[in-house]
Amino acid sequence: MKRLTLLSKAVVLLLVLSGCSPSEARSDVGIQLFMFNWNSVATECEESLGPAGISWALVSPPQEHINQGQWWVHYQPVSYRIESRLGTREQFKDMVSRCNRVGVEIIADAVINHMAGSSYGTGWAGSEYEKFNYPDIYTAENFHNCALTENNQIVDFTDRAQVQTCELLGLSDLDTGSEAVQQRIVAYLKDLTSLGVAGFRIDAAKHISAQDLEEIFAALPAETRVMHEVIRGGGEDVQPEEYLTTGELWEFSFSRLMTSFEIESVPNLEESLDLGYFIESSKAISFITNHDTERNGQALTPASTPEAFQLATIFMLASNYGTPMLYSGFSFTEYDQAPPLGPSGEVLDATCGDGPGWNCQQRDDSTIQMIKWRTKTQNLPVENFVHKESYSAWSKGNLGFFAVNASARELKATFETSLPAGQYCNILMLGIDETACPGSEITVLEDGTIELNLLPKSAIALLKN
Repeated sequence: MKRLTLLSKAVVLLLVLSGCSPSEARSDVGIQLFMFNWNSVATECEESLGPAGISWALVSPPQEHINQGQWWVHYQPVSYRIESRLGTREQFKDMVSRCNRVGVEIIADAVINHMAGSSYGTGWAGSEYEKFNYPDIYTAENFHNCALTENNQIVDFTDRAQVQTCELLGLSDLDTGSEAVQQRIVAYLKDLTSLGVAGFRIDAAKHISAQDLEEIFAALPAETRVMHEVIRGGGEDVQPEEYLTTGELWEFSFSRLMTSFEIESVPNLEESLDLGYFIESSKAISFITNHDTERNGQALTPASTPEAFQLATIFMLASNYGTPMLYSGFSFTEYDQAPPLGPSGEVLDATCGDGPGWNCQQRDDSTIQMIKWRTKTQNLPVENFVHKESYSAWSKGNLGFFAVNASARELKATFETSLPAGQYCNILMLGIDETACPGSEITVLEDGTIELNLLPKSAIALLKN
């Protein structure tokens, strides 16, 4: 793998005091490992995530699903058996254990709003089913029949009753307010926690009432971490704030704002917070893209906008807002395309650094070094904040300084920092030998200022030893 990728042609990206060593503390950073099979998740935890200080990984839905080829079959469950084309129950349990041993907790994507939308079939693990009839789990009485639209599907997203009782894209909508359904869902989630899972990302949480989720989560261990998928929509009745009492939320507004890097503009996070565009930082999962936005054109992506995606990732890790979630998926040319599959339809092992098919941005040097920077400066206040349309800069207490230039033009400017005077060198150039300083040195003057020549679409991060 190349030591410097994408931004290496631009300029010094990340800078650190010569000879500094990474903090032993773990970061708050997580990652979505989309469609990594269980063996690959375990390997990635041991080889990359654990050593980098990433503290949690979101894995794809582990339950049995319909037996088709597309990626989205994992979001159409037919039973709660931990058996899918990502691996067996034993492989899942082994994965969780191996990740936990290296300090990486597992968050499981939980599909509890609905079951499959197909009329009938046989699931991946052999479970036979019909729509509204999933043997030993659910019968017709366990599903909503909203009777609000011609085909019982959601037509008007401004209508709360449709959003939370009608079918999303024809998927059989569970009556999550009923005691029987709640007990079945709780049993499934408790089964996963018994295997060591630390928490859940609730798929399609907007389509489940906040009250129903409160009742479900009340039956789980108190330490269970919960993340909701609630996309903010203009004019819609159901909004993310309703779910703040039951856990964290994916902050889609943050992802949308990051697309400004593509038009040479740095987002002003402080202004966005003041204007109420985001939920409170302590409840937000910030991200550049996820498995849906990577495909629907609503976010920067590692394939279509690689330089902007990398710069936005660095910016996210430097910012004080939210809990950052990195993203790693597979290469595709068509929306429905599945990850690389074996002869029996199983998802093949991810090939990070060893061949095509998987993106593995989490292994990029700039990401790894920025996690170290974030870990050393976490919980420190933002100071010396400066923002113009094409650049931003700020200090993190007296330990760190960050600046980014999104413009296609070089930026020459003097910035105030809270750092002590000294010589700082390029952490990306340190490579394996972190005692050397082969990169261009940056001088922090006695008054704490630095004079920077930021080349186009580049960033720097300074760190006190």
